[in-house]
Amino acid sequence: MRSSLKRWTVLGMAAATVSSALLAGGCGSAEADQSVREAIVKSQEAQRKGGEEGQKEAQQILEGAVAKTDASNGTKAQAKSALGQLQLDAARATLRDSSRYEIEAGRLALEIAQLSDLVGRSNTLVEGYKQNDPQKVKESIDQQIAQAQGGADKAAWFTNEKMTIPTLATVKQTISQLEGQIAQKSDALKQLDQQRVQKLEDAEKITKESTTAKGQAAVDAFKKAADLRKDAADLGVKIDQGKAALVPLQGDLAVAQGQEKMLNDVIAQLKEQSQQLDASWQNVQSLMTKQADVAKEIVGTATAGATSAPSGDAAGASGKSIAEKAVAMAEAAKQADDLRETAIASLHEASKQFEDAKSAATLLQQDIRTKSNDYQGKPQKAAWDVELGVVNPNTFELQRAIAQRLLGDAEASRATSLNARVQLADYLSPIFTKAGLQIPDQLQSGDMSKREQEALSLADEAYNSADEALGNVAEGNGSEDMKNAARIERIFELYGRTHAARLAGQPQKADQYFATAKQAITDLQNESPVPAIPPLPGELAALVVPPATAPAAPIVPTTAPAPTAATAPAPAGGAAPGPASTTPAPAPQ
Repeated sequence: MRSSLKRWTVLGMAAATVSSALLAGGCGSAEADQSVREAIVKSQEAQRKGGEEGQKEAQQILEGAVAKTDASNGTKAQAKSALGQLQLDAARATLRDSSRYEIEAGRLALEIAQLSDLVGRSNTLVEGYKQNDPQKVKESIDQQIAQAQGGADKAAWFTNEKMTIPTLATVKQTISQLEGQIAQKSDALKQLDQQRVQKLEDAEKITKESTTAKGQAAVDAFKKAADLRKDAADLGVKIDQGKAALVPLQGDLAVAQGQEKMLNDVIAQLKEQSQQLDASWQNVQSLMTKQADVAKEIVGTATAGATSAPSGDAAGASGKSIAEKAVAMAEAAKQADDLRETAIASLHEASKQFEDAKSAATLLQQDIRTKSNDYQGKPQKAAWDVELGVVNPNTFELQRAIAQRLLGDAEASRATSLNARVQLADYLSPIFTKAGLQIPDQLQSGDMSKREQEALSLADEAYNSADEALGNVAEGNGSEDMKNAARIERIFELYGRTHAARLAGQPQKADQYFATAKQAITDLQNESPVPAIPPLPGELAALVVPPATAPAAPIVPTTAPAPTAATAPAPAGGAAPGPASTTPAPAPQ
């Protein structure tokens, strides 16, 4: 987040440099501009404090800076883009927290499904144990344990047409690979940041020296400082790109770690079941008469104040009844949704700030063009022309598109969560009915189907807005790097839409979005030179052909979608031996 704000600060300061020269034309107050720039520096200092307090202080400072209506257009664009970036980064962090709660809710849902299987099994055992040796059931459990553990020749534990749950061996291998990749990329980012800081320090030194120079020497010094700032900004872009590339890896690691815990818990439960069968065979007649009581005990009753949090004791809900797990699951789901709501509000506000920054940059660009024309044939003309590229409004349009795409992902994630809980309720209903038991209130679907459709509608609106903005950037004025970044960002947007359409029961639309994403990848790889394409999610990753030689200037979108679990716990986030569920939409992060 800190480097993102610095990146926009560098661009904004360049714009502010121009706007300060335009003050004589009535474009803003030099005192207001200085106040805004000082506020941005203070906000950076507040962010360095870290934590919620530092974030809140930084936002308050930037909101005060944005409120200065007498600042020049360049400074306004600088402040608004900095505030928008701060809110965008805050939304990403909040969505990551929300995803952790979703993973916890999914883990609990899987445990509920497993325990519900025991209730269903109890229903069957009332008759089955009269004629069948429990050894067959034990063999089935042992087979499930072996399948869950996996090995070199078995990567998936559970597979159907809509989802796959990997084996424990596969998950451990994935975690090892992801940790190695994250460490390697983090080291590379540290080196880039050291280079960027050095260039900014050199630029600042030259700028101070230029104040005593005159004539062409002053112009040369200004251009040299501007070049260094541009180099630093380019390095900032690469740093942001590298951080964006880390996001899906970190998300994938979190998902894999959640899957590892889920699988270990499932295996432990299965082993416990096997041990219980060994003991029960000795007294099968008495057990038959107690099956109804066993089912009631498994369902249990909710304990007041039962909660669940990803950062707490992961085993806190182990051994609890279905009713207690249901309370914990509902609390985790509520925490996830509350955080998601906070992130959505931040994304809406970030989108507005980037839109305002674009408007201010458009006005500034008009002023720069006028001033540039006044210097036809003079040395200053080149400097004004450089600034025209720095204040390109499409820079902010691309950021707004990213905010809108993340907004679509967040709403799609909400729909996925609701859909999974509806499926869980549908799965439990016949089991509980046969056992003559009442489904806990927290596991009933209620109006979740309606809320799911509302979330999908909002996701579609946000995706439409992102798609339009990305098209404007890709086809508008700007560098090829910027246009390629927009085209790559659109691939992520289309991937999110693909999963949202599948969730909405629109397979034809989903196929169309996916086909468009594939074509976009093909088009990018047919360009010369071929832009570097960042790691893509899901099935799209296999479509990227690694270049023979690395391009000189890799292009990646400013942000990547949050990690999408290749598998997710079911029924509330995927599937267990029981109800099927739709493939989860990308969970923004």
